[in-house]
Amino acid sequence: MLTLALALTGLASCGLMHDDLDDCAVKPEVNAYLDFSYTYNTSLANRFGSDVGTVKVYVFDENDKMVLTEEHSNYSTGNALKQDGFKIPLALAPGKYSAYAVAYGHTGGYQAALNGRGAKFRLSEPAMGQGVANLSIALDHDNSYVPHQNVMLDTLWSTRSAVPIIIPEAREPVEGDPQEEDIVVNGTVELMRVTNHVKISYFHENFPKNTDFSNYEVWIESRQPRDRMDVFGNYTGASSVIRCTPFKSTVEDDKNGNRCNVLDFGLPRFIMHQDGNQRVKLCFRNKSTGNVTEIALLADLLVKGNAAFAQHNWSDQEYLDREFEYDVQLVLNDKSWSYANVFVNILSWAKRVDNVHL
Repeated sequence: MLTLALALTGLASCGLMHDDLDDCAVKPEVNAYLDFSYTYNTSLANRFGSDVGTVKVYVFDENDKMVLTEEHSNYSTGNALKQDGFKIPLALAPGKYSAYAVAYGHTGGYQAALNGRGAKFRLSEPAMGQGVANLSIALDHDNSYVPHQNVMLDTLWSTRSAVPIIIPEAREPVEGDPQEEDIVVNGTVELMRVTNHVKISYFHENFPKNTDFSNYEVWIESRQPRDRMDVFGNYTGASSVIRCTPFKSTVEDDKNGNRCNVLDFGLPRFIMHQDGNQRVKLCFRNKSTGNVTEIALLADLLVKGNAAFAQHNWSDQEYLDREFEYDVQLVLNDKSWSYANVFVNILSWAKRVDNVHL
């Protein structure tokens, strides 16, 4: 009987029967998660849950080979993106990785966004094993014109910077080791919005109550390529020049009783350039005279709103990347424009900019 008892004691070691013994250490699990933040805006609040409807994730190993891609939308997850603490698990082997994301405002997923009206941001995605340089975003255009079909561009976000993810190899315990806690790896993708809603209103200073708006053609165009971006929202060399017309036009009286034509534009990311020839310009063509009035440095005018947030010391480019709702009123004359009012509506802030000061 003594011999049998000794044999049973040996069989009950952790190495042989750890599944049946509560006091035996087991190899801890390694769980990796990715969450998302959209605080890169003028309100400084995290607007991910309220604004983003679809997110696509791309993970690359340390050799820049894609190993994982997933899409999550409010439609497919029962509005999970709206919930605080939304994150996705990453099934990754031990190793070093970089994560990126592209997000859309459409709640039904990327393909559903493509099926709707208006111009689209279309993804060119890498195959498994390809590098992040194969991930790009292109804006629809036809002979440079963006075919908006009278709707605003669907909102798009890019990744501000690559997110490093390091998955450790959990240690196998030996007999007598205490149980180690499971390992949790977290990463956060910081998003940047790269679509803008620009509201331009105007009237002629000589006819503030009855400007003939049908006599004007208005558009915004880039002087350099603006239709293709990388995952960081940077325009690539393969881009084309684009021209945007308003997707909406209404006539309204401003607070001073001036009759204004209010034009709504959907535009991709603004970039400040030292070279004025690379910037975006706003154009008014008088159909009767053929005269074209240009605001050749549109971004320089829009960025005047940065003064409303002076306490943050944002650079001009950072302000343009944080802001996405622009409101400008222009007063035209026979040859050009006299002055503009730049509004920051969330702060009830306004600034007058004279033509000679731009």
